Amino acid sequence: MIKKITFGLIAFICLGSLATQAQKKVTEGYISYAAEYDLPPDQQMAAAMLPKEYKIYYKENLSKFVMDLGMMTNQMTSDSKTNTGLMLMDIPMAKQKIAVKFTEADYEKQKEMMPDYEFAKTTESKVISGYNTIKYNAKDKQTGNQIEIWTTKDLEIPSNSFTQAFKDKIEGTPLVFVTNMNGMKVKLSFKELKAETVTGLNLTIPEGYTQMTMEELMSMSGR
Repeated sequence: MIKKITFGLIAFICLGSLATQAQKKVTEGYISYAAEYDLPPDQQMAAAMLPKEYKIYYKENLSKFVMDLGMMTNQMTSDSKTNTGLMLMDIPMAKQKIAVKFTEADYEKQKEMMPDYEFAKTTESKVISGYNTIKYNAKDKQTGNQIEIWTTKDLEIPSNSFTQAFKDKIEGTPLVFVTNMNGMKVKLSFKELKAETVTGLNLTIPEGYTQMTMEELMSMSGR
């Protein structure tokens, strides 16, 4: 279940004002989202393990997605130009620090595993957090699972770990994603967009981490 959320199905709830903003371009900084989950009764115990916040740092072609799961922290740094990446997992209770490098071939393999969505632009519009947005619907051709996406042309940020999956599928910057997968509803609410100097964005494995392949990592979890 957590894996499904991690692969980019975002939900966004808007609590913004009704005033519109001029076009804003933020080339370096971070954007954060507050997460809400509506889970089936048999999965309520998992709610406490799911992240309450998602944060994405970005600068030029590099972005870092940070997810705190309480008992572990997951960071994924991606290079949109070379289609390479580095995932770092820190599990204090198990005294484990794991690093997984992703090559361009790994990304191609992941793309093959991703759902095949059909996108449709609607005529629905509204103002979210001061930005004019328009709604897109996306439907998984195999399962029928749907995503509701609200995007804006008033805000421009570089392609990052979240938005890369929708590149060339939609116009503008995604602000709202509402997902419903097998009875699990996910919403990510915009918290903050901040322009600031971002340091430490690279694909170098830090000291103290054990490097594994994705296959080795999956075998540890019994997959």
